[in-house]
Amino acid sequence: MVTVLSYDFLSNFGIFLLFGIFLINYKRKHQNRPVKDFFLAYLLGMLNLIFVCLYFLKIIPSKQGQLALRGFYIFLYCLQIFFFYIFLDGLRRIKRSQRDISLIVFFITVTVMGYFYLVLTYNEIIFKSPVNNMMYFICRLSLKGLQIFVFGFCGIPVCYNMWKYTSEKLSEFFYISMVITTLGYVMGLVIIIPYSFDELSLALSLARKIGEVLTVIGFSLFLIVSTLNLKYIFRLPFDHYMLIVIHKETKLNLLSLTFETKNTKNELDENYFTFLNSTLTTLHQSSLKSKGYITKIINSDVSLILDSGEYITATVATNQVSLVLQKGLKKFVEEFESMFEESLKNTPSSNERYKAGEEIFNEIFPFLKHTDGVY
Repeated sequence: MVTVLSYDFLSNFGIFLLFGIFLINYKRKHQNRPVKDFFLAYLLGMLNLIFVCLYFLKIIPSKQGQLALRGFYIFLYCLQIFFFYIFLDGLRRIKRSQRDISLIVFFITVTVMGYFYLVLTYNEIIFKSPVNNMMYFICRLSLKGLQIFVFGFCGIPVCYNMWKYTSEKLSEFFYISMVITTLGYVMGLVIIIPYSFDELSLALSLARKIGEVLTVIGFSLFLIVSTLNLKYIFRLPFDHYMLIVIHKETKLNLLSLTFETKNTKNELDENYFTFLNSTLTTLHQSSLKSKGYITKIINSDVSLILDSGEYITATVATNQVSLVLQKGLKKFVEEFESMFEESLKNTPSSNERYKAGEEIFNEIFPFLKHTDGVY
């Protein structure tokens, strides 16, 4: 009998329990981190757990109903992988790759539509027909493609760069977890070897089971590290040089932070950076008659990413811009203006009171260490 994806439920059941621990801790302690995509991937994991429980409890007695539960599980699982990719991609660049997104959407569409075809056309008499077996084969192959692409071609390079940049043990654990998880998914590709769906050979069955175990080990390692160390969900694997916060009306430097870097060749002069920050928007608006604001200036070695609120403009000089940095800077501007709203309205003449803005930035980016020792 065809047991469609049943081993996935068994192998992932324990992992999903970790999602709840992470979500509770995240909600209590670290809501300001710019990793909503990562949080959403965990939330989808918890929803998966609900369908896993319904499946094992046999709440729906009919076989077609059981297949439908599995279909919803696969749909949520694909979404979970998609948002995990969005999180990974945001760590390495600021603009999404349309090629990567199209490929992932293709994998998800083939997997989900194919599986629900099996659900909607279910008939116990013809369920084991060659057509249905082939459809099941295509679904499994597409799902494996999705898993290997996200964890192998995206996850491994990102985590490897984090590890090489930081040389930290936790980054190394993330990298190892991605390698183990990908290896497990690759071993699951035994489905491309022609065999009867009813009579798996012992060797193929053993390879598949080993792949499952490796996937569980790798995924569990990633979840445990991220759950127990919420401040270590990610590292941006490139240098950040300086943060400047300028009052838009007075051009007063309200806050400046200089970060520790691996590459000391690109040390920036604070006064020059402050002047550059205060004039960029003015020149842009006056010369182009634009009401908008510059959001990024990209160069080969030092790039700028900017965000403007009602009263301030914040700029980070970095070796490479990323979507996570952009989202985090936007969050920082919002909370900075919320904390100092009254004083910002009254045209500040001194920056002494804005030192507390460091705490906001540290909460959003706790791994960007200041050269003055504030962390």
